[in-house]
Amino acid sequence: MAASQPESLNADLAFVAAAVKRSRRRALPVGIAAAWALYVAIGYAWTDYNPRTCGWFFLLAWPAALAASGYFGRREALRSGDVDRAEAWRVCIHFMSILLAGGAIAGLAFTQGIDGMLIGQLIAMACGLVYFLAGVHYNARFYGLGVLLMAGAVLVKYAPGYGWTILGLLTAAGLVIAALIPMRSRAE
Repeated sequence: MAASQPESLNADLAFVAAAVKRSRRRALPVGIAAAWALYVAIGYAWTDYNPRTCGWFFLLAWPAALAASGYFGRREALRSGDVDRAEAWRVCIHFMSILLAGGAIAGLAFTQGIDGMLIGQLIAMACGLVYFLAGVHYNARFYGLGVLLMAGAVLVKYAPGYGWTILGLLTAAGLVIAALIPMRSRAE
């Protein structure tokens, strides 16, 4: 039995809407970028200032940055009329994998006696990989942040006293730039 013309038209419009949605480049809301830029800038500077206590900052401050991400992400979705809870959860889980990697690295640190500098480097490397993969799946601007974090994880040891602060400020700037500068379409 053939579909009626209105049903066919609705199906066609739904297909086109889904295709446009999949092809649209996702922008990073400024509030999310600012929350994580602040988290990284403070945390990485703290790592240079007091490496023995910086882990507590990272552990205790991430829920605030995560809550801010949820708030600003939802606000942007409602503003744009593009509310997709399944996509929001995929993005959240993608970035929460940093916590999973951090937990695994902490487990290795305690069982294998890894020193604090190497723990930080491994976590920065894991963050870089997660950001790079976010460039593959969500926003091409994250490629550069991923590469920056992975390279910085290796190079931070060669800037004693200020290496983490420099990496934190560069990462924070990259997050803010990714949110403020409009992305060009593929046709441009």
